[in-house]
Amino acid sequence: MEQIQKVTIKALVVKENKVLFVKDNHNLWELPGGTMKQGETEEETLRRELGEELNIDEANIGKLISSGSFIVLKPEWDKKYAYTAKIYEAEFNIQNAKLSDEHVEMKWFSSEEISNINTREIYRNASKIVFDQLSSNT
Repeated sequence: MEQIQKVTIKALVVKENKVLFVKDNHNLWELPGGTMKQGETEEETLRRELGEELNIDEANIGKLISSGSFIVLKPEWDKKYAYTAKIYEAEFNIQNAKLSDEHVEMKWFSSEEISNINTREIYRNASKIVFDQLSSNT
């Protein structure tokens, strides 16, 4: 099986102690963002992906919260994708957001709800880091 390395850049957006997730066509909740293209910086990737996925044209990209990796198997193509994920704090005006065809739903989840949704562990862990920071600041 061929292994392909990819880098994905994600936005962790917090509003009223909830994190924004988008649901893909496979019923998996993920953070908004996507795969880097050759020659792009991480910030350029995240801005492009927020535009493509949510129709967001202005965003404040903050600090790196977390990074890690995960594997996506595509046996029908005899391929294995090894992703490195980098998750950044981000803020934007959600009022103008409009989902692309890549996703079927967007929703805000509390810390408790995130522990029960179908998502990658890396996104769950990044959310926990932010919730822990929020609770230590209060």
